[in-house]
Amino acid sequence: MPWSDLVEGGWMIVGMNHYRLKGERHLFCAMAKGGSCIVAEGTDEKAVFEELKHQAKPYARPSE
Repeated sequence: MPWSDLVEGGWMIVGMNHYRLKGERHLFCAMAKGGSCIVAEGTDEKAVFEELKHQAKPYARPSE
C-alpha cells in the first residue's frame, strides 16, 4: 500500500476520502502521530503520498 512506510513510522490514517471535483477524481488523506497531523490532497495519488512522506520527515526520530 502507498501508505505502508508512514504506518511503519507510527503514523495512523485518520481520514481518507476520494471525491470528484469538476469531473476529476481527487484523494484526501490525513494522518496523525502523537499530537501531530499531516494532510495532503490532489488528483495524483502517488503525489499525495509523496507529499505526506515529505511532511512526516521533520517528525522522524534520528534512527528512522
